[in-house]
Amino acid sequence: MRAQRDLEAARLELVEQKRRASQHALAHSEELKEARRDRDALRMQLDAARAEIASPKKRKQEKGNEEENEKVSELEKELEETRSEIAALRKKLSAAQTELTAARAAADTHRASLSQLQSAQAQARAALEEAKAELEKRAAATSAPPPISQPAPPVVDAPVPARESPAPPEPSRGFFGKLFGRR
Repeated sequence: MRAQRDLEAARLELVEQKRRASQHALAHSEELKEARRDRDALRMQLDAARAEIASPKKRKQEKGNEEENEKVSELEKELEETRSEIAALRKKLSAAQTELTAARAAADTHRASLSQLQSAQAQARAALEEAKAELEKRAAATSAPPPISQPAPPVVDAPVPARESPAPPEPSRGFFGKLFGRR
């Protein structure tokens, strides 16, 4: 029974760890996708700004236009901030991957212990079956062969003493009770 409880507890713990690991991986993959989308959008904006700066006609117009220069500098600042956010998200992703690897290692450990518990349970069952067979053999060996029929002694009518209350019937004893002499 204890081995079965341990086996079930190990199985439930393994399932819970798999669920947690998959939740972590899902959350981190969503964060990574979002960061990639933001990065791509900022790259497109930066490329557009660079293309505007590179064209000679636009360059002449921008020399006189300070607002455009400020906008470009703001976009470059946003780009740097986004790059730092992406770096932070990458660190989170690597930490999540490390956690996932650790969870998988723990799951493998639990699988190994589960298989050990299963083998121990199988050995215990085999030993139990062996012990039952041995007990049945002993019980069969100790039970006396049926007596040879002999003529029955003559029945004498003896007066039965009167009792005030009848004794409670003796409970029937099971196989092991008979075997070990317990009531």
